[in-house]
Amino acid sequence: MFISPYEKVSIEGSRCLKANFHVHAWPLGSGHKDDVAGMVSLYKEAGYDALMIAGQGSFSDTSLVGKEFGIMTINGIEYVERDGILCVGINSFITGSPQQAIDDCAAQGGGSLSCVIQIG
Repeated sequence: MFISPYEKVSIEGSRCLKANFHVHAWPLGSGHKDDVAGMVSLYKEAGYDALMIAGQGSFSDTSLVGKEFGIMTINGIEYVERDGILCVGINSFITGSPQQAIDDCAAQGGGSLSCVIQIG
């Protein structure tokens, strides 16, 4: 069991959500036990409020699965062509150079987070 350092943080008029933006799963409908629906179900059971399935090489619209399990889902991918960049809040798969991925993410109304530090 991990203890969150933010457990007792309170900002008047706000609510903190337990979230994970970097979850990998098999695509929807793959029949694999760890497909998107299975992972969303597991995170809901673990008390998460929000979740992003960060597909590598694939994109899954998770909005219907989120509604089914009563958890907020955010569409996104992990861009891995060169650097690890999470593209959060997008509506389709993104390719190209790292800068193009960031630009395309923004054009889709999303944001991006760098999640890998390159060493050497």
